[in-house]
Amino acid sequence: MRDGIALDEYRKAVAIDPGFALAHYRIAYVGERMGVDAETRRAAIEAAVRGLDRMPAKERLLVQAWKARLEGRPQEANVFYARAAEAFPQDKEVVAAVGDFPYQEGRFAEALPWFERAVDLDPMWEPALANLISTLAALDRASDGARRAAHWAELRPGAESYRALAAAHLLAGQFAQAVEAARHALELDPGTEPAVLADLLSCARS
Repeated sequence: MRDGIALDEYRKAVAIDPGFALAHYRIAYVGERMGVDAETRRAAIEAAVRGLDRMPAKERLLVQAWKARLEGRPQEANVFYARAAEAFPQDKEVVAAVGDFPYQEGRFAEALPWFERAVDLDPMWEPALANLISTLAALDRASDGARRAAHWAELRPGAESYRALAAAHLLAGQFAQAVEAARHALELDPGTEPAVLADLLSCARS
């Protein structure tokens, strides 16, 4: 949901300003998770690269890393990410982006310390928390993920955190707790049915 809203905003931004290189980069970056077709993502990253000379140093490194990633040059992408992490070790977005690369490749053990570091930098930053919970589940540590999600929901109760908590409980096989968390999410955001409810119903029927 969050990525979809962001993607819509980036598209609006480049419609207003076709030279907005950072928005093009975000379309290429978020678009992969949202299922945007490869040609659109390639066009977006190319538009971002054309604006490299107008970007701050951090964004230049991230754009070049993602371009290498999209073009199937993972070693070159890793070089750019390593340079970004070395230059900006306290920047949560850089740290999370470094972790996102192995995460997207299914190398969850490699991604985990980066997401943990991003959460350490900002314990309430939702993107890093969500990725951390998913990564723990992928490493057969779903119960740890549920505990992190419960702490998040306790400190920042909201539809987003309760959706994450419901998903984390579901991954941990804690179905009663997952249903309860999903109900809280619906109470806080009645207009949006969390996708996890479909999974809960499927599990209940099986």
